[in-house]
Amino acid sequence: MGDKKNLGHQQAIEKIIELANEIKTCMFCTYSGGRLKSRPMSAQQIDEKGNIWFLSDKNSELQKNHSVDLLLGQGHDKFPAIHCRAEISYD
Repeated sequence: MGDKKNLGHQQAIEKIIELANEIKTCMFCTYSGGRLKSRPMSAQQIDEKGNIWFLSDKNSELQKNHSVDLLLGQGHDKFPAIHCRAEISYD
């Protein structure tokens, strides 16, 4: 089994940046009508604050519920799951 780690704020940001840059593609999971909806997405950009940017047309789901899960996976030993809040940006 993999290790579960609770990292401090800055350590968590650094680890997210490291893993997201390495793995790139994840399952982007939204919640709608009490159900989990997942789709594969590729990170477009990862900034120094640990924000991960995606291009999506699923904005109606995010307008109703900003909670998302990012499920990454690589090989047999890297399966980070990130529970976070998504925001819609038109920049």
